[in-house]
Amino acid sequence: MANKSDLTRKEQVFAYLKARLNAWVDGPDIANEQIGGSEGLKRLRELRVDLESQGRYEIQMRKHPNPQLDIYQYRLTEVWPVEPIDAEHLPAARERPPEVPHAPPNPGKQRFGGGLAYDEATGQYVAVVSEETQAVLATKQAIADGQISMGVKVEDAARFTKMPEKLGLGSTVPCPRCHNVRRAIKEADPVTGKPRKDSRVLGYESFTRDPKKPSQECPRCNGFGVVPPT
Repeated sequence: MANKSDLTRKEQVFAYLKARLNAWVDGPDIANEQIGGSEGLKRLRELRVDLESQGRYEIQMRKHPNPQLDIYQYRLTEVWPVEPIDAEHLPAARERPPEVPHAPPNPGKQRFGGGLAYDEATGQYVAVVSEETQAVLATKQAIADGQISMGVKVEDAARFTKMPEKLGLGSTVPCPRCHNVRRAIKEADPVTGKPRKDSRVLGYESFTRDPKKPSQECPRCNGFGVVPPT
């Protein structure tokens, strides 16, 4: 199909990715008649080289998170170069003040919220994490573990009750808890009945497991590996 746009095919690929900055795009969405043409992926590789030389953008590539789709995804991101430091305008280094002996413990200042506490074993003041800070750190860790999604608990977070028919861009995202990782199915030992480590992979399980409790399905995505975008 002839290119009816005023832009070249490579420019159309760049415009398509830039309109979806920081979002993953499937390869077939680029290599079609409307965007990059039949050689859209070739133009994408050429575009990656051009952008790397400019230092403003870069194109990242990854295997599609859905193992049932044998395609790659691409994402355009901005790269902000670090400006060189002008050594002539750096402030002059200050001399380190002389060390003073540690003061004896003050009963009135031994403990205060998120401040210091006197350690009798070392004779020094040590940092004390307040209960409020501990709660914030625990929340961040729960988000990293997938137990909380954007401030919502696992049991309250949006999830699918059945595997969605469409897994295209914008309709699903990988589960933040199990990351759509599925356990491999291997040949079983005829004696023990357990999978052998050196046996070949026969396939992969149809559901994802909970990283914290591998005997159960992932509670964040009901074992589907994907969740609705938030």
